[in-house]
Amino acid sequence: MTWGSLILAGLRIILALITGANNRKLIQAGEDKKMAQTALQILEATEEGKKIREHIRALSDSEADDLWDRMTDA
Repeated sequence: MTWGSLILAGLRIILALITGANNRKLIQAGEDKKMAQTALQILEATEEGKKIREHIRALSDSEADDLWDRMTDA
């Protein structure tokens, strides 16, 4: 093998690792979105869920950001 072919093989391996990592991120994002959609459907199907949704809609941007920060820190 020549140095050029070794470097090319190394670059192909790095590209495959990066592509795999990006694909995993995209799959996880899709799963997270689906989970959020399902949770929203459940909330909308219940009376308490509707009350919670209305409360969230009434939040100011800063209150919503604070709530999001508390939810994601857990």
